[in-house]
Amino acid sequence: MKESSPKKRKKVYPAISEVQLCKGTIAYLPLGSEEGLIVTGGYKYRNKYIVIVGITENEFVVGSLLINTKAHDATPELGACQFPLEQKDYPEILDYKSWLDCSQLFRIEKNKMLRHAQFCGSITEKDSSLLFSYLHESTMLSNREKKEFGL
Repeated sequence: MKESSPKKRKKVYPAISEVQLCKGTIAYLPLGSEEGLIVTGGYKYRNKYIVIVGITENEFVVGSLLINTKAHDATPELGACQFPLEQKDYPEILDYKSWLDCSQLFRIEKNKMLRHAQFCGSITEKDSSLLFSYLHESTMLSNREKKEFGL
């Protein structure tokens, strides 16, 4: 008799508030092609965990990085842009070690965040320190993007 694996429980988080739209916030929301995400399988959107890394001066657009379950390491350059997030540091969010993809900044309208995003928490102080130092030095993000989002 084949044993079935335990079902994952659906995680439910509270709606995000405007005060929670800040650097280091982890949010969960549907993203699509309008934000630059490539969605396959006939779906229009895909629910993704993101980390907010900045907000534009006019507070219209939120800059974020995607959290993925596997590192995107198709090239050495992409592999070098994967920031590890340990499950033990984020037990309410991550089911296993995950990766913050620092190769591409996603722009999300602030209004979309306030309508659809769920607040999951914040990255740890240690990860925040390492991440923002890394982003400041990154060659994958343009100087314009760094300035636009205060990196």
